[in-house]
Amino acid sequence: MDGVFISYRRNDCAGHAGRLYDRLVDRLGEGNVFMDIDAIEPGVDFGVRIDEAIGTCRLLIVLIGDDWLEITGEQGQRRLDDPADFVRLEIASGLRREELRVIPVLVEGASMPLADRLPDDIKPLARRNALELSDARWRYDVERLIEVIERAPSGAGQSARGGAATQMLRVLRARPWRTLAAGAAIAGLAAVLAIRPEDKDDELGGAPRATRPVATTASSGSLLDDERKKRFALNLVSPFGDSAHERPEAYGLFNAGAGEGCGVAAGIIGFCSETGDIRRVLLAYKPAPGSRLAFYVDPLEAAERKHTTQGLDGLEEAWKAEAADPAFQRAQDRVRERTLELAVRAALDDGLGPLGQLAYYGSMVHLAGPEPVRRRALDGGLTPPGDGGDERAWLGAVLAMLRKDAQAQIPKDDDDADPTARNVFVRMRGLLAQDDLGLTKRSR
Repeated sequence: MDGVFISYRRNDCAGHAGRLYDRLVDRLGEGNVFMDIDAIEPGVDFGVRIDEAIGTCRLLIVLIGDDWLEITGEQGQRRLDDPADFVRLEIASGLRREELRVIPVLVEGASMPLADRLPDDIKPLARRNALELSDARWRYDVERLIEVIERAPSGAGQSARGGAATQMLRVLRARPWRTLAAGAAIAGLAAVLAIRPEDKDDELGGAPRATRPVATTASSGSLLDDERKKRFALNLVSPFGDSAHERPEAYGLFNAGAGEGCGVAAGIIGFCSETGDIRRVLLAYKPAPGSRLAFYVDPLEAAERKHTTQGLDGLEEAWKAEAADPAFQRAQDRVRERTLELAVRAALDDGLGPLGQLAYYGSMVHLAGPEPVRRRALDGGLTPPGDGGDERAWLGAVLAMLRKDAQAQIPKDDDDADPTARNVFVRMRGLLAQDDLGLTKRSR
């Protein structure tokens, strides 16, 4: 297998780079994942050596944190504006190679940089679809990235000079990342796939991917392409009841006792504090410095890390006070939409139609996402329809497990506990029993 190179900036997201490196090494092998260019010896043209290093790889991951675009050097100049900047050289080298896939990976709530903010030689990076990684769904997000890596055509990026460059890369990855930013490994936030509809290329890179066969069934299609089905999905999955997401007051909903694994829940889909959702909304909202909500950005990070609601006193009042602000509502809409987009993409990757996409979205709103039950289904010998399996059998098993997991969240000694999550998956199983995999009957 050819190499995967991780490009990152130390004072931007070194911790995330190390965390991703460790995970990729576990799955792809130590000799196949490379990062860092510190080991280039004195007197060596680092531009040439970087080009050689990138040339041995078939895939370049560009980690982009919240400060990636604006970090400056000692003279106050933006680092990216320096033609000799290592990160710029790495990206430019990758973009020059048609056979090499370049994937922007966003962490810490970063957004894809606009082309007009990038130097000319790396402007094409702005046209590449990006993947976002979050601490809340780290394993799930990284698994999707690994699937893309494994689907990339073997041999891409193979260089005729590969011998010496490969040996150099084996030295480059040797420096332990933990000595750089031990604390930063857990500091990242913000997640969900950044889908750029205007891009016609592969979901995470420039060249069309080698897709696995996807079963063509009557249920084919995307929730995102049918407004009625999309509205039906949002209504059904809403934790506050049908059509709650369409009522203006839903933006101010708040549940201070959402339970273990959630912390507090608020907003149109019950964004949770422990999963980072509430902080993600605030990052998208960017409250003014004097805003009451601005105070909670850091406490929410601490609460997420420690799995507690301590430090969040007054958040309910602050949340409700700004619920009528159109900018705050748009921030909630954006995070909800991107959550749905991620669920749909994950379901489409498994060859699922609208009902399966709805199930995956429901698992992201009410539970820990589709990956836990997906793994259990695979361990049980089932095959997703995208790999040739039966869609009804896969969905039947997934929905049964999701209902069971939702039921397990209801305290046995609490007669007043809200069974909304369980009922959501019960209703989906009813749709499956009616063979409405395409949601054609209930979305009219």
